[in-house]
Amino acid sequence: MKISNTILERVKENPLSHARIIAGDEGKNGGGTYGIFACWQGAVKDVHRSKKSIKDAMNDLAKEYTARFEATQKNLEKEEKLMKVFNSYCKQYDKLGVEFLYSKKLVNWQLHDNVTLTGNTPWITKRGDEYVIIQVLEGAAGNWKNELRYPLIQKYLASYCLSCDMSNITMTVFSVKDNVFEFKNFAKNEIEAAITETKYLFTIVYNEYLRVKI
Repeated sequence: MKISNTILERVKENPLSHARIIAGDEGKNGGGTYGIFACWQGAVKDVHRSKKSIKDAMNDLAKEYTARFEATQKNLEKEEKLMKVFNSYCKQYDKLGVEFLYSKKLVNWQLHDNVTLTGNTPWITKRGDEYVIIQVLEGAAGNWKNELRYPLIQKYLASYCLSCDMSNITMTVFSVKDNVFEFKNFAKNEIEAAITETKYLFTIVYNEYLRVKI
């Protein structure tokens, strides 16, 4: 069984329901769409990788919106909101003084005998000996520092991808809605607590999955 790190909070809210969803969805292929926010993220990454200037990236993004998406009021409002924050985000990012390394690393972490944590990590950047992991959220950041995925990703990256001490990784969230960066380096005890809770959740999910499938 595989559970993406991006849905851990939903699993936490109702692990039994999630187990039933998995049991019912087996054999189905999930689909996805490349939406307005994904286009914005792609344009931002072009700037980070020094492929384009902020001005050129914004111009190309506006053209991409016109070509890809229907000009409904909802779409136009969303596009306008994202365009407004684009320049501000890039300037705040520049002040971090980081080098953009990877847009993602794949997560494949078996935290339970029968359940693997999967998905992608956020963007990986570096400043000196410090890795700054940046998650860009379209909505409000909320209580992200209390979510399970961020301390887990900090541990996973340190142990399996970057070969560094956990203290050298800073988890970072940028909220488009709030237009601000927030930072957190999770302590060892916080990471251990997140691992313990996730293993417990995975046990509940898997046991319910077995019960439903019988």
